[in-house]
Amino acid sequence: MIKAQPRKGPCWLKRMERKLKPKAEDTRTVDIDDAYTLDFWAKEFGVSKEKLMAAVFAAGTNARDVKRELKK
Repeated sequence: MIKAQPRKGPCWLKRMERKLKPKAEDTRTVDIDDAYTLDFWAKEFGVSKEKLMAAVFAAGTNARDVKRELKK
């Protein structure tokens, strides 16, 4: 007996799902106005949110500059 394969849905549904997926994070800019991004970068650098915000105020939003500032 041959079992039928389940249908995976119409192709337009797959295209719509791809469009709705979030884009990759911008890995060069530290945006402290967005709570999700602030959490991401704080975990990435292993520092508190307050320390990250102070580093961004001192060095700007470029991730490399912020990293250098945090190492001081």
